[in-house]
Amino acid sequence: LINNYIIKSQFEREAEKIQVVDEFKPVKNYLDSCIQEITLQGAKLMGSQGGYINLPEDNLPINPTIPFSNKLNVFNNNQLLVPYWFYETANGIQKNQIPTIQEMQNQLAGYINSNLNNCLNNFTAFNGYDFSNLNSVSTEVQIGDEKIFVKVNSDFEISRGGLTTKFDKFLISINVPLGKMYNTAIAVLQRSNENNFFEQKTIDMMILYDEIPYSKTELSCNQKIWSQEQVKKDFKRIVNKNIANIKLNNIGTKDYFTLGIKNNVNANFLYSENWPFYMQVFPSENGILKGDEIIKQTGALRFLSSFLCLNDYHFVYDVKYPVLINLNNNDYNFQFVTMIIIDNNQPKKNVLGTMEPLQGFDICDKKLTKTKV
Repeated sequence: LINNYIIKSQFEREAEKIQVVDEFKPVKNYLDSCIQEITLQGAKLMGSQGGYINLPEDNLPINPTIPFSNKLNVFNNNQLLVPYWFYETANGIQKNQIPTIQEMQNQLAGYINSNLNNCLNNFTAFNGYDFSNLNSVSTEVQIGDEKIFVKVNSDFEISRGGLTTKFDKFLISINVPLGKMYNTAIAVLQRSNENNFFEQKTIDMMILYDEIPYSKTELSCNQKIWSQEQVKKDFKRIVNKNIANIKLNNIGTKDYFTLGIKNNVNANFLYSENWPFYMQVFPSENGILKGDEIIKQTGALRFLSSFLCLNDYHFVYDVKYPVLINLNNNDYNFQFVTMIIIDNNQPKKNVLGTMEPLQGFDICDKKLTKTKV
């Protein structure tokens, strides 16, 4: 709180020092509005793409067996790609993909630099003004909890009627809770991984729903048979319905579906049946799952079948699917994706430790040991 107050005060004090003569105030206002517009566009794009403007590359191709990349194709038309913050690659390696605040600030600054001229449109709205050095800009961005602070350094020179002025910097702030949403997203991911919240819910679905054959012994003289494709279809539908009931806190919902994070951020948890869903079941034969008849109606035991038949089945599942987590506060959306992993009927083992983003460090500060590279 103190840090944000100091940042705000310094920013406002510096902004108050900028004085513009009346002749050039319309131009200054126009420039300010352009910076605000581009910053807001970049912040919205960043929120929709998990803190990224430039999406991370994926060097492993999607294959039919493991239909996942490092991004979720939300509408299956490449119009919205949301990166996974946690996922497992096709070759079984777990990865975190959480941007740092510094990376977000750098990408947003680059977005402003790249798009500002498109907004300015060479100042065609201002007849009688002469402009120079329009392309010489550099931007600094600071992301706060509730605001984004932008400083654009430039060499703009504007002349009119014998007067010339130079705009060397612009200071803009916009009310976007990007920092708050980013921190909430990290808290959600950490909480869900502390006790494998989504994995435990998935195992509960496997146990509770008859459409998913899991483990059971029952009195029946008819052998139990399931189509693996139909089980997968039912599994996706069940996941879709249950994941949509997850909430951050227990206001208006049952504790079972609650992550237990209390703040004023709204959250939606989504899985679409159109998204990838990996499922392998053992034992299976040519896509068919079969129960075992313990009492066979053959041989010397045939007489028992008139009053005793048992069907027994125990299946082992490997499952992977994405969950899109959408956070909303003051009409601003921030979303990211995490992968849910069931391995041999057990929740994943998180080999990556905590889910906090990696921060940069200078390896030369740790020069305690001589090293050959």
